Amino acid sequence: MRMAGLEGRVAVVTGAGQGMGETFAHTLAAAGAIVAVAEVDPTTGRRTAAAIEEAGHKAIAYEVDVRDSSSIGRMVDDLVARHGRLDILVNNAGMGAGGPSEDVTEADWDRVVGVMLKGTFLCSQAAARVMIHQQCGVIINIGSIAGVGGWAQRALYTPAKAGAIALTRVLGVEWAQHGIRVVCINPGQIETSLNEEMYRRGLADREVFQNRAPARRFGSPAEIADAVAFLASDAASGIRAEVVTIDGGWTAWGGIEELVGV
Repeated sequence: MRMAGLEGRVAVVTGAGQGMGETFAHTLAAAGAIVAVAEVDPTTGRRTAAAIEEAGHKAIAYEVDVRDSSSIGRMVDDLVARHGRLDILVNNAGMGAGGPSEDVTEADWDRVVGVMLKGTFLCSQAAARVMIHQQCGVIINIGSIAGVGGWAQRALYTPAKAGAIALTRVLGVEWAQHGIRVVCINPGQIETSLNEEMYRRGLADREVFQNRAPARRFGSPAEIADAVAFLASDAASGIRAEVVTIDGGWTAWGGIEELVGV
């Protein structure tokens, strides 16, 4: 039986300076990976990398804007120069976005969709150019259950996540011939500062959402991180071009319309 060890593998986690991305970076490093913390905020990125190293693991921080292909390219080139390879990419960078669709501006669209969809593609493309040469690699996109439904006041967030899900399937099929697995995780409601901001803004009701899932609780970043580590490992070699939903049974129990006043 193959175990989910990642010893010596080189991994990139985008948006790893805080939230779920920070947990992903720590979990992959603890599993043995050398982790590149890719973060647009250099302060939080360096803090995450330092904490990983203080825990006895290997990490390096990069200041990266996932909307900028040259920024991504510099990181990938440096990683390959240092370690000779790139084995794992976790496309986690994202942001919360909600409000009346009629109020969405073009700048809002470019910012949110740019980070969560364009950024996912650009990072995947840069990683794949290395992975194709290696004939192996894993790309894990972080989607959302919002990407499979029509959630009111999410005209930015939901299409971006739906696009990441579709992109997973396209790239997963296209790059399978090169030994690259592309998969997506759709988390449900997770205890993060991003979700807390949505509750604070009145875009969701914490108590109602918590009681919506059969488990009657939110998920934890650690639960999603464990799935990331598994999917990145050889133990998940048969999983490709697929979406894994981790939502405590939320989507099995129906939609969200009654919760958002539609």
